[in-house]
Amino acid sequence: MLQAPLRDRPVTLNVPEHAPDHLAIIRPHREAVEAVDDGSALATTPDTVSAISLAFAVLAAVWFSDGTLGGLIAGALLLCASLVLGAFRPDGVLDRAGEFAVYAGLTAGAVGAAGVAVPGANLWWAATGAVALISVRDMMDASYAATRTAHWNPSGQGMARRSDVLRRVGKGLGLPTGERLALVSVTTAVAGARPTFAVLLAWGSAAATVVLAGRAARSLVR
Repeated sequence: MLQAPLRDRPVTLNVPEHAPDHLAIIRPHREAVEAVDDGSALATTPDTVSAISLAFAVLAAVWFSDGTLGGLIAGALLLCASLVLGAFRPDGVLDRAGEFAVYAGLTAGAVGAAGVAVPGANLWWAATGAVALISVRDMMDASYAATRTAHWNPSGQGMARRSDVLRRVGKGLGLPTGERLALVSVTTAVAGARPTFAVLLAWGSAAATVVLAGRAARSLVR
């Protein structure tokens, strides 16, 4: 008896009895692999970056409070790490919290290093002055930003672009948050807490005076 050609024979598919359930199990796994491939599952949220930056600043404050040279250097390195993270995701409230914690740690470390209360108490006044100066500066910046928004003039954009380099240099000399904390980390590692507060208060006061005078002059011209 002749057999039918192979192409004419019926083809039997061995499909698992619970095929839909099998596919349902595989799909989430496949989606997870695709999410890892495109990087979405490994993304870090801005709030997480801000929290990590604050954690590094707090750790820096803890090392500063040790008062030893090793503690000052370790705190300066941690503060630099906090600055790097903060540059990607600035957060005004968390930045201030970390900065004030650093000042408190520096003051506590100076008290411990001095071994007596009187010299360290002077640094508490310096830390309080630094906090007050920064708070006044923040209010000045917020008020000026609101004024500029109300009087914004698109026709001056070309001139603003030409003077962009000078504006950035002037902003850096004005000692904003990033430059201020960089100054704190360097002077602390090199000279300690007392010179740090001296430079911070002197430079911060001069910068605030210059910025205020410049803004007043521009408002008169306008």
